[in-house]
Amino acid sequence: MPERARFEGGPSIHGAAVTLRLDGQILSRGAWFTADQPDPLAIWHAAGEAVRLARAALPIENDALAEDRAAELGERTTISLELFGPPIAIPPEELALPYAGCSPGAEALVVRAGDAVRVTGVDAQVTRGSDPARVLASMAADITAQGETALRPLSELAENGFTFSRAAVVHMAMPFEGASPVFLDRAGRIVPSQTMRTPEMRAMADSIAAHIRSRVWPGVEHFGIGGPLNAVTGRPDPVVARPFEQAISAIALFRHAAVSAGTEQGAESERAALRIVRDLGTVEPGEEAPWSDPIAASATVGALGEMTPAQRASDPVFEVLRVRCLNEVRDAFDPDTGFAERVAPAAYGLIAWAHVRAVGMGEGFTAERAERAIRAAFRETPPGNLVSQMPFLAWADMDLNADNALPSAVALRAMRDLCWEHQLHWRDLRPLDRDLAGGIVFTRSRVALPTWQSLRPMAALASMLGDTRVTPGSFTSPDIAREVVRLTDALRFVRQLQMEGECLYLARSPVQVSGGLRRATWDPTVSPEASAMGLLTVTEALRSMHGIVRREQQRRESVQSKP
Repeated sequence: MPERARFEGGPSIHGAAVTLRLDGQILSRGAWFTADQPDPLAIWHAAGEAVRLARAALPIENDALAEDRAAELGERTTISLELFGPPIAIPPEELALPYAGCSPGAEALVVRAGDAVRVTGVDAQVTRGSDPARVLASMAADITAQGETALRPLSELAENGFTFSRAAVVHMAMPFEGASPVFLDRAGRIVPSQTMRTPEMRAMADSIAAHIRSRVWPGVEHFGIGGPLNAVTGRPDPVVARPFEQAISAIALFRHAAVSAGTEQGAESERAALRIVRDLGTVEPGEEAPWSDPIAASATVGALGEMTPAQRASDPVFEVLRVRCLNEVRDAFDPDTGFAERVAPAAYGLIAWAHVRAVGMGEGFTAERAERAIRAAFRETPPGNLVSQMPFLAWADMDLNADNALPSAVALRAMRDLCWEHQLHWRDLRPLDRDLAGGIVFTRSRVALPTWQSLRPMAALASMLGDTRVTPGSFTSPDIAREVVRLTDALRFVRQLQMEGECLYLARSPVQVSGGLRRATWDPTVSPEASAMGLLTVTEALRSMHGIVRREQQRRESVQSKP
């Protein structure tokens, strides 16, 4: 146990939590909370429990080398310390809200019943990626020692003597062994929007691309890339990514290669993308085929569309993939009757985009057929739900009509306005939710929690920035300037989702997840789809920025050339 005397006269706090990690793996966690009054010995209690559990997990033989072994383990150990403020009761009407009205991973959760008190801090919440409502129910079940308690509504438990509270947290942790502790917000750091200039955007794109490339299957099997990775455990679940995730990852790498042409990073991304698409064409035992459903097939056609005709002709595997996936995409839409009943409405935009990418690939895919698929997707999607089709439906219309007027320009501008209307701003957020700024969330409730799903419309908005049919002008025009500011805030949120810097203290193996995107800032799962959509958003933003600069240069050259 730590010496009690060293902790006497400590800070006036109601509780504390101490988490010990050995070689990046959670070794033990101790927590302490007093609901009625501050306890200056809270840190001592929490640290003592953590040390006791650590000793039980790693018994050190009491011999002449015991002290040396303990010192060596100490050098490989990192510490996370949380200080808790007084409990603030959660109003009964909020217990039924999503997340029980709490901000996951940003505040401590407290349950009290009689003299029994349980507390769960930020580190534990983010480590588990837990819904606060489930955490509260789990602590209530721990108090009663009856598992069925966790199945009862929180409001019912509150009526039967349970008190549910939240508490402010000051959190600090060692980013790595031997490092000085740093202060954290939701187990990470707040990314300032001022850092999202073009060089930082390129660096972010490179780091996301490097992560996706690192997930390419290392063995001789044709598994493409690994599945969603839990940063805390270092384990993927499932082991192999779904065909859609693999295809969208390949598309993102192809786009990164395009904006990084002439660099080694770009060449590596193109090689990795080709490897992923090639692996999609070879279905291993137990693996799902990319042509088994229209969503995976459409994404795969999109990936094939990023390749040159010479690349598609370079390997028979690509030909098999082309024919089988095009057949599945064709069956998903009939120009006369519309989308097949088995196709989810949210996939209409993706299937329409696949039709566009398939033009010129044969199997009866023409520009006319693609146009009818696009118009059907717009027609069958209510204007308020158009964001659910992003980014693919916007890309479909913009790509097919690249040299003509954009039929959906008005609808896309309205969709963009709706997205920006629901973008979170610093001024509207509580201090504990500052990391969510720039995210897009379509709710007006007290708990507005954007996730990686924000990136879907963001990728479309990034493409629209560079299209003069929906965003005319130059950097000096009000429309462009306004869109750049909004998109910069959105890109800040993309980077907030990245596993980088301080939040890597959570990771079992920082190298394994560095650069990848989490599903949410409170979720340790690094997702192939989130990473791919983040990379697409950044690369499309870079492409649009480059286009605006090029237009401005051409305008100036035109003015200077006039007599």
